[in-house]
Amino acid sequence: MMRVIKAHAKVNLMLHVTGKLPDGYHALQSVFAFTGLTDEITFEESSSTAVVYTGDYAEAIPVDDDSVTKALAWYFTYTGLPVRHYRVQVQKNIPTAAGLGGGTSDAAAVLAWLYQHDNAKPEGGSPGDFIKASGLLGADVPVSLAFHLGLGKIFWVEGSGKEGDIIPLMPKNLSRQLVLVNPNVRLSTRDVFAELKGRYDEKQSSPDVLTDAFMQQTRNILQAPALSLCPDIPKIFMVFMLSTAYKYFRMSGSGATCFAVFRNKSMAQAMADKIAENNRGWWVAKTEIIV
Repeated sequence: MMRVIKAHAKVNLMLHVTGKLPDGYHALQSVFAFTGLTDEITFEESSSTAVVYTGDYAEAIPVDDDSVTKALAWYFTYTGLPVRHYRVQVQKNIPTAAGLGGGTSDAAAVLAWLYQHDNAKPEGGSPGDFIKASGLLGADVPVSLAFHLGLGKIFWVEGSGKEGDIIPLMPKNLSRQLVLVNPNVRLSTRDVFAELKGRYDEKQSSPDVLTDAFMQQTRNILQAPALSLCPDIPKIFMVFMLSTAYKYFRMSGSGATCFAVFRNKSMAQAMADKIAENNRGWWVAKTEIIV
């Protein structure tokens, strides 16, 4: 039987770096929010495993070294269940290497469906153990898996690039309308962090409730190092600043995707339409934060 699932893009509403750890990783604090922008994944059992990507961003996916192929192999190793094979097709609507967690979300959505479908309970394991163990597939997989398993919608994530704590957040009157813009430039996380210089952020406590006021007092510390690698980012910010309706704007994660947050849906759509019309080389999407 064929199954169709959605893999939701994320945005980092904030990303602070509070220091560098002895192992070379950085200590991070971030707010992960998931959006209505999705990749569409169809899969059905088959005699052998094959993962096929379609869409504008399919060519950027490495064959047989992609996140879904790795997730399928890891799932059966972790759960100890008999291996099943699937034919998977991923319609890539989320740009790659863009700070939107597309590959991570594809893997997490598949893992979540398999885990729930199988009611998988490895000996001595729990959903929390499953989520934490999935970090072997990538630093952001656990938080995306927590979302796709329905354990929260917006999360405070604190830790290193290897592991960390994931805490669901309660939003209060949070502005949700997003305009996403990427100049069709792929940025490497490693390269962006290599350019990180200057003072780190002061460590904060996770907010009791997530509000616009809290978000407006935060930042993405990786914006400055990314500017030297992608000069289009300040151009996007200048376009956002032409509006008087946004609540705040910044870059998402370590990718070149920038976003502006609006309370009013029609104003956000108007901004997206205007940017797309005047900057035809850029990828533009209007979506919203899921709460």
